[in-house]
Amino acid sequence: MVHALEGIHELLRPDGCLIDLHPAPAPTLIEVHHGGIVTFSTPAPGQTFEDIRHADDAIALVIEDGLFTIEQVSQFELRTYASSAAELHDYIVEESGYDEEPSSELAALQDGELAAQIQGLLQAAGEGAEVATLDPVRIARLNPVRS
Repeated sequence: MVHALEGIHELLRPDGCLIDLHPAPAPTLIEVHHGGIVTFSTPAPGQTFEDIRHADDAIALVIEDGLFTIEQVSQFELRTYASSAAELHDYIVEESGYDEEPSSELAALQDGELAAQIQGLLQAAGEGAEVATLDPVRIARLNPVRS
């Protein structure tokens, strides 16, 4: 990843910047919502943050090497809603079609027990209930340092 960031540094226009957007090292939550209220929430099981740590380390290295400065860092929550556990599962399958390993959200929804629990909660809540994933995301603006 450091090599890619070094290449980006070379390609950026003098007034350009790099927007770094990647998951934050915090658990993804699977939630059930009804009427604007979270009625159920659980962390997606089996999460590891190794790839996220590698991305953070790569950013830190190019900053330490003087290629970029961080102008601004923020965090937000990316929510994906669906009307059923199956619909959310299908969306995640399509979204992660090129991933080498299944995401923790996908693994959780493939767990028959959790998927059945979510579906039962949705049915009990009635019309308008939704299942959602909540992913914490980090965004940073990096400005290239020119010599």
